Amino acid sequence: MVDKSQETTHFGFQTVAKEQKADMVAHVFHSVASKYDVMNDLMSFGIHRLWEAIHD
Repeated sequence: MVDKSQETTHFGFQTVAKEQKADMVAHVFHSVASKYDVMNDLMSFGIHRLWEAIHD
């Protein structure tokens, strides 16, 4: 029988406990989410906003 507290998985280039991964993914998502639209504006020169307006 496998002890679940010893199970690991990969997160980027790290090996982490499986029960920690969801929290780590959530942290990355929340740290990126606030900058997502700004980066889209810069990388697409604002075209993504036109595309969103057409498809909403």
